[in-house]
Amino acid sequence: MPRSFCTDLSRAAGEPLAGTGAHQSRILLLRWPKAGWDRRIFQAPGMSDDLAAAIADLRQDGSGRRIQLIDRKGEATGRHRLFLYPEQLTREVATEELPDVLRALDVGDLSGWQAQVRPVMLACTHGVKDRCCAKYGFALYKALERAADGPEVWESTHLGGCRLSAVALTLPNLHKYGRLSPADAAALTADEAAGRPFLPAWRGPSHLPPEAQAAAVAAEAAARRMGGMVAGDPNGADGAWSAPVRLPGGTTTVHVALEPIKTRRPGTCNDLDAGEVAQAVGWQERGAALR
Repeated sequence: MPRSFCTDLSRAAGEPLAGTGAHQSRILLLRWPKAGWDRRIFQAPGMSDDLAAAIADLRQDGSGRRIQLIDRKGEATGRHRLFLYPEQLTREVATEELPDVLRALDVGDLSGWQAQVRPVMLACTHGVKDRCCAKYGFALYKALERAADGPEVWESTHLGGCRLSAVALTLPNLHKYGRLSPADAAALTADEAAGRPFLPAWRGPSHLPPEAQAAAVAAEAAARRMGGMVAGDPNGADGAWSAPVRLPGGTTTVHVALEPIKTRRPGTCNDLDAGEVAQAVGWQERGAALR
Protein backbone atom coordinates (compact mmCIF):
# COMPACT_ATOMS: atom_id res chain seq x y z
CA MET A 1 0.00 0.00 0.00
CA PRO A 2 1.40 3.48 -0.90
CA ARG A 3 2.47 5.61 2.06
CA SER A 4 0.27 8.55 2.95
CA PHE A 5 1.60 12.07 3.41
CA CYS A 6 0.36 14.67 5.88
CA THR A 7 0.54 17.36 3.19
CA ASP A 8 -1.95 15.55 0.98
CA LEU A 9 -4.36 15.02 3.87
CA SER A 10 -4.15 18.66 4.98
CA ARG A 11 -4.95 19.81 1.46
CA ALA A 12 -7.79 17.31 1.10
CA ALA A 13 -9.26 18.44 4.44
CA GLY A 14 -9.40 22.02 3.18
CA GLU A 15 -7.12 23.44 5.87
CA PRO A 16 -6.57 27.15 5.05
CA LEU A 17 -3.02 28.20 4.22
CA ALA A 18 -3.45 31.87 5.15
CA GLY A 19 -2.96 32.39 8.86
CA THR A 20 -0.08 29.94 9.30
CA GLY A 21 2.80 32.34 8.59
CA ALA A 22 4.20 32.91 12.09
CA HIS A 23 8.00 32.91 12.18
CA GLN A 24 10.69 34.44 14.36
CA SER A 25 12.29 37.54 12.88
CA ARG A 26 15.63 37.08 14.69
CA ILE A 27 17.38 34.30 12.79
CA LEU A 28 20.85 32.78 12.52
CA LEU A 29 21.45 30.46 9.57
CA LEU A 30 24.41 28.11 9.87
CA ARG A 31 25.68 26.14 6.90
CA TRP A 32 26.24 22.52 7.96
CA PRO A 33 26.49 19.50 5.61
CA LYS A 34 23.01 18.07 5.07
CA ALA A 35 24.33 14.52 5.26
CA GLY A 36 24.90 15.16 8.97
CA TRP A 37 21.45 16.53 9.82
CA ASP A 38 19.22 14.67 12.27
CA ARG A 39 15.72 15.63 13.43
CA ARG A 40 16.93 18.75 15.25
CA ILE A 41 16.63 22.14 13.56
CA PHE A 42 19.73 23.78 15.03
CA GLN A 43 22.29 21.06 15.76
CA ALA A 44 23.84 17.96 14.18
CA PRO A 45 25.60 14.88 15.64
CA GLY A 46 28.93 15.73 13.99
CA MET A 47 29.32 19.00 15.88
CA SER A 48 31.93 19.27 18.63
CA ASP A 49 30.86 19.61 22.25
CA ASP A 50 32.25 23.14 22.21
CA LEU A 51 30.13 24.13 19.20
CA ALA A 52 27.02 22.45 20.61
CA ALA A 53 27.48 24.38 23.86
CA ALA A 54 27.92 27.68 22.01
CA ILE A 55 24.71 27.03 20.06
CA ALA A 56 22.84 26.16 23.27
CA ASP A 57 24.03 29.37 24.93
CA LEU A 58 22.98 31.49 21.96
CA ARG A 59 19.53 29.91 21.88
CA GLN A 60 19.06 30.50 25.62
CA ASP A 61 20.22 34.09 25.78
CA GLY A 62 16.68 35.46 25.81
CA SER A 63 16.99 37.21 22.46
CA GLY A 64 14.58 34.89 20.67
CA ARG A 65 17.19 34.07 18.02
CA ARG A 66 16.12 31.09 15.89
CA ILE A 67 19.05 28.96 14.74
CA GLN A 68 18.67 26.58 11.85
CA LEU A 69 20.96 24.67 9.54
CA ILE A 70 21.26 25.22 5.79
CA ASP A 71 23.27 23.66 2.99
CA ARG A 72 23.73 23.53 -0.78
CA LYS A 73 25.96 21.66 -3.18
CA GLY A 74 29.40 23.05 -3.90
CA GLU A 75 30.17 24.40 -0.44
CA ALA A 76 33.77 23.91 0.69
CA THR A 77 34.51 21.24 3.27
CA GLY A 78 35.42 22.74 6.63
CA ARG A 79 33.99 26.15 5.79
CA HIS A 80 30.66 27.52 7.01
CA ARG A 81 28.53 30.43 5.81
CA LEU A 82 26.55 32.26 8.47
CA PHE A 83 23.62 34.61 7.91
CA LEU A 84 22.16 36.92 10.54
CA TYR A 85 18.68 38.50 10.37
CA PRO A 86 17.17 41.06 10.65
CA GLU A 87 20.66 42.57 10.68
CA GLN A 88 21.26 41.27 7.11
CA LEU A 89 24.85 40.25 7.83
CA THR A 90 26.95 37.33 6.68
CA ARG A 91 30.39 35.81 7.10
CA GLU A 92 32.29 32.60 6.36
CA VAL A 93 34.45 30.85 8.95
CA ALA A 94 36.32 27.60 9.42
CA THR A 95 34.80 24.83 11.52
CA GLU A 96 37.20 25.38 14.41
CA GLU A 97 36.28 29.10 14.54
CA LEU A 98 32.53 28.56 14.87
CA PRO A 99 32.32 28.31 18.69
CA ASP A 100 34.21 31.56 19.23
CA VAL A 101 32.17 33.37 16.54
CA LEU A 102 28.90 32.27 18.15
CA ARG A 103 30.10 33.21 21.63
CA ALA A 104 31.04 36.68 20.33
CA LEU A 105 27.60 37.01 18.75
CA ASP A 106 26.05 36.02 22.06
CA VAL A 107 27.53 39.16 23.67
CA GLY A 108 26.67 41.39 20.72
CA ASP A 109 30.09 41.43 19.03
CA LEU A 110 29.49 41.70 15.26
CA SER A 111 33.08 42.34 14.24
CA GLY A 112 34.00 40.36 11.13
CA TRP A 113 30.45 40.33 9.75
CA GLN A 114 29.63 41.95 6.40
CA ALA A 115 26.44 43.19 4.75
CA GLN A 116 24.42 40.49 3.00
CA VAL A 117 23.27 42.22 -0.19
CA ARG A 118 21.60 39.36 -2.04
CA PRO A 119 18.22 38.04 -0.90
CA VAL A 120 18.13 34.50 0.47
CA MET A 121 15.53 31.83 -0.33
CA LEU A 122 15.21 28.79 1.92
CA ALA A 123 13.42 25.60 0.90
CA CYS A 124 12.74 23.12 3.70
CA THR A 125 14.21 19.77 2.67
CA HIS A 126 14.40 18.32 6.18
CA GLY A 127 13.32 14.85 5.16
CA VAL A 128 14.75 13.16 8.25
CA LYS A 129 12.21 15.19 10.26
CA ASP A 130 9.22 14.72 7.96
CA ARG A 131 8.96 12.75 4.71
CA CYS A 132 6.82 15.48 3.08
CA CYS A 133 9.83 17.79 3.20
CA ALA A 134 11.85 15.20 1.29
CA LYS A 135 9.13 14.42 -1.26
CA TYR A 136 7.97 17.98 -1.94
CA GLY A 137 10.72 20.18 -0.54
CA PHE A 138 13.70 18.94 -2.52
CA ALA A 139 11.86 19.22 -5.84
CA LEU A 140 11.03 22.83 -4.98
CA TYR A 141 14.63 23.53 -4.01
CA LYS A 142 15.90 22.30 -7.39
CA ALA A 143 13.28 24.38 -9.22
CA LEU A 144 14.19 27.51 -7.25
CA GLU A 145 17.85 26.89 -7.99
CA ARG A 146 17.06 26.88 -11.70
CA ALA A 147 14.69 29.86 -11.60
CA ALA A 148 16.39 32.23 -9.18
CA ASP A 149 18.34 35.08 -10.76
CA GLY A 150 19.81 37.06 -7.90
CA PRO A 151 18.73 35.35 -4.65
CA GLU A 152 20.90 32.77 -2.94
CA VAL A 153 18.92 29.51 -2.72
CA TRP A 154 19.61 27.09 0.14
CA GLU A 155 18.20 23.86 1.54
CA SER A 156 17.05 24.32 5.13
CA THR A 157 16.05 22.41 8.20
CA HIS A 158 12.48 22.65 9.48
CA LEU A 159 10.69 25.95 8.74
CA GLY A 160 7.38 25.04 10.37
CA GLY A 161 4.24 23.42 9.01
CA CYS A 162 5.44 20.13 7.52
CA ARG A 163 1.83 19.36 6.51
CA LEU A 164 1.98 22.45 4.25
CA SER A 165 4.96 21.27 2.17
CA ALA A 166 6.65 22.40 0.12
CA VAL A 167 7.57 25.19 2.53
CA ALA A 168 9.84 28.14 1.78
CA LEU A 169 11.01 31.30 3.54
CA THR A 170 12.49 34.39 1.87
CA LEU A 171 14.84 36.82 3.58
CA PRO A 172 15.02 39.68 4.35
CA ASN A 173 11.34 39.99 3.29
CA LEU A 174 10.39 37.28 5.81
CA HIS A 175 7.70 35.92 3.51
CA LYS A 176 6.69 32.40 4.49
CA TYR A 177 5.10 30.09 1.94
CA GLY A 178 3.37 26.73 1.82
CA ARG A 179 2.04 24.20 -0.71
CA LEU A 180 4.54 25.37 -3.30
CA SER A 181 5.25 23.26 -6.35
CA PRO A 182 8.22 23.40 -8.73
CA ALA A 183 5.93 25.10 -11.25
CA ASP A 184 5.64 28.08 -8.86
CA ALA A 185 9.38 28.79 -8.76
CA ALA A 186 9.58 31.38 -11.54
CA ALA A 187 6.54 33.37 -10.38
CA LEU A 188 7.68 33.24 -6.75
CA THR A 189 11.12 34.52 -7.71
CA ALA A 190 9.61 37.32 -9.83
CA ASP A 191 7.28 38.50 -7.07
CA GLU A 192 10.05 38.43 -4.48
CA ALA A 193 12.29 40.45 -6.78
CA ALA A 194 9.49 43.04 -6.95
CA GLY A 195 9.31 43.10 -3.14
CA ARG A 196 5.83 41.58 -2.88
CA PRO A 197 4.64 38.19 -1.62
CA PHE A 198 3.62 35.45 -4.03
CA LEU A 199 -0.07 35.40 -3.18
CA PRO A 200 -1.10 31.85 -4.14
CA ALA A 201 1.23 30.37 -1.50
CA TRP A 202 1.66 33.22 1.02
CA ARG A 203 0.82 32.19 4.58
CA GLY A 204 0.51 35.74 5.93
CA PRO A 205 2.69 38.36 7.67
CA SER A 206 4.84 36.56 10.20
CA HIS A 207 4.48 39.23 12.92
CA LEU A 208 0.68 39.10 13.10
CA PRO A 209 -1.65 36.63 14.87
CA PRO A 210 -3.41 34.03 12.67
CA GLU A 211 -6.69 35.82 11.98
CA ALA A 212 -4.90 39.07 11.14
CA GLN A 213 -2.58 37.14 8.82
CA ALA A 214 -5.57 35.75 6.95
CA ALA A 215 -7.07 39.24 6.72
CA ALA A 216 -3.79 40.61 5.35
CA VAL A 217 -3.67 37.95 2.61
CA ALA A 218 -7.27 38.69 1.59
CA ALA A 219 -6.65 42.45 1.63
CA GLU A 220 -3.54 42.09 -0.52
CA ALA A 221 -5.46 40.01 -3.08
CA ALA A 222 -8.25 42.60 -3.25
CA ALA A 223 -5.78 45.46 -3.62
CA ARG A 224 -3.97 43.77 -6.48
CA ARG A 225 -7.22 43.17 -8.34
CA MET A 226 -7.58 46.96 -8.38
CA GLY A 227 -3.97 47.59 -9.35
CA GLY A 228 -2.96 48.76 -5.89
CA MET A 229 -1.12 47.57 -2.83
CA VAL A 230 -1.82 47.30 0.89
CA ALA A 231 -0.19 50.15 2.80
CA GLY A 232 -0.38 48.85 6.38
CA ASP A 233 -1.44 46.06 8.71
CA PRO A 234 -5.15 45.22 8.91
CA ASN A 235 -7.25 46.25 11.90
CA GLY A 236 -10.25 44.40 13.31
CA ALA A 237 -11.39 41.24 15.03
CA ASP A 238 -13.96 38.45 14.90
CA GLY A 239 -14.10 38.21 11.11
CA ALA A 240 -14.39 41.95 10.32
CA TRP A 241 -11.17 43.60 9.17
CA SER A 242 -10.02 46.64 7.22
CA ALA A 243 -6.69 47.73 5.76
CA PRO A 244 -5.42 50.85 4.00
CA VAL A 245 -4.80 50.47 0.27
CA ARG A 246 -2.74 52.66 -2.03
CA LEU A 247 -4.17 52.91 -5.57
CA PRO A 248 -2.81 54.79 -8.60
CA GLY A 249 -5.39 57.54 -8.03
CA GLY A 250 -5.08 57.82 -4.25
CA THR A 251 -5.75 55.81 -1.10
CA THR A 252 -8.78 53.88 0.08
CA THR A 253 -9.72 51.10 2.48
CA VAL A 254 -10.39 47.44 1.83
CA HIS A 255 -12.88 45.69 4.09
CA VAL A 256 -12.43 41.96 4.56
CA ALA A 257 -14.91 39.45 5.94
CA LEU A 258 -13.54 36.18 7.33
CA GLU A 259 -15.19 33.11 8.73
CA PRO A 260 -13.68 30.43 10.99
CA ILE A 261 -13.20 26.97 9.57
CA LYS A 262 -12.41 23.77 11.45
CA THR A 263 -10.57 20.87 9.83
CA ARG A 264 -9.14 17.58 11.02
CA ARG A 265 -5.68 16.66 9.80
CA PRO A 266 -2.39 15.19 11.09
CA GLY A 267 0.20 17.75 12.08
CA THR A 268 3.10 15.73 10.67
CA CYS A 269 3.75 12.44 8.94
CA ASN A 270 4.84 11.01 12.31
CA ASP A 271 1.42 11.92 13.70
CA LEU A 272 -0.16 10.29 10.68
CA ASP A 273 1.80 7.08 11.24
CA ALA A 274 0.71 7.09 14.90
CA GLY A 275 -2.93 7.60 13.94
CA GLU A 276 -3.04 11.02 15.61
CA VAL A 277 -5.37 13.49 13.91
CA ALA A 278 -5.85 16.95 15.38
CA GLN A 279 -8.50 19.61 14.89
CA ALA A 280 -7.24 22.82 13.35
CA VAL A 281 -9.06 26.15 13.53
CA GLY A 282 -8.32 28.58 10.73
CA TRP A 283 -9.85 31.46 8.82
CA GLN A 284 -11.10 31.71 5.26
CA GLU A 285 -12.26 34.73 3.27
CA ARG A 286 -15.99 35.35 2.81
CA GLY A 287 -15.50 38.54 0.84
CA ALA A 288 -13.41 41.67 0.35
CA ALA A 289 -14.40 45.07 -1.06
CA LEU A 290 -12.75 48.45 -1.53
CA ARG A 291 -14.72 51.42 -0.17
